Formats: sequence, structure tokens, C-alpha cells
Amino acid sequence: MDGRRIGVLGFSLGASTAIETAGRQLAWFRSMALGSSPSGDQFAMWQQSAPAIVATALRDGEATQDVPGWKKITTTRAFHEGFRGIDLDRALARYPVSS
Repeated sequence: MDGRRIGVLGFSLGASTAIETAGRQLAWFRSMALGSSPSGDQFAMWQQSAPAIVATALRDGEATQDVPGWKKITTTRAFHEGFRGIDLDRALARYPVSS
């Protein structure tokens, strides 16, 4: 893979994944196009935005949330635990910026 020619596009959770990956693998992406990305400590963000869902998933192994007008979403303990230590502001600061 030639990192001088590869870009990444991410939206929402995909944008978060792109930022964290770019912060860990500095040579992988020449550019990033991101939309609707959260910022900061991701475990804390999930705890603040959906405290009951996170608590249930951590306690019981999974939690299902009915999103009105859309569908039901089930998240697992592993999903939420995977956000521990992920800070998108810190990851983005590691990404080299050039013109």
C-alpha cells in the first residue's frame, strides 16, 4: 500500500474509526474526509449520551435500544469496552497535517 496515495472517508462511527486508525498508523492515509464525528473520550461520550444502555450492556453483556421511527439496535459489552482509552482529540492531534 502506498500511503502517499490513499485517503479515507468516514461518517459517524466510521469517522471515529478513521481518526483513531490514522492516529495510530500515521503513514496509512494521505487525507481524511470525515462527517458527523464525535470528539474526545469515546467511552465517556457513550456513558453520557446513553447511560442506561451502556450500564445494561456492561452488566448483562448486551443491551437493545428502540430507536423510534427507525429500528432496534443491540450493542454488546465488547462494543462499549472497546471505546475505553479512545480519545479522538488525542488521536487527531497525532495525525500529521501538511499542505
